[in-house]
Amino acid sequence: MTSNPQFLLYRRYSISLVHQIPVEFVGDGCSHWHGHDFKFEVVISGLPDAKSGQILSTRSIDEIVERTI
Repeated sequence: MTSNPQFLLYRRYSISLVHQIPVEFVGDGCSHWHGHDFKFEVVISGLPDAKSGQILSTRSIDEIVERTI
C-alpha cells in the first residue's frame, strides 16, 4: 500500500497600517498619525501536484492573501 504524505507550506507576511488620531483625542490641538505593524502566517496543507511538485505556487498564495487582506 502506497501512502501519499501530506505536506505543509508556510508563508509569513507582515503589514504596516497607519491611521490618524482625531484632535479631540490628542488634546494639543493637532491630530497625530499612529501606526501598527501586524505579522501573520498562512499555512497550506495538501498533496503536491504530480507535475509541478507544488501544493500551490507561492505566487497564487500571495495573490489570495492580497485579495483577502
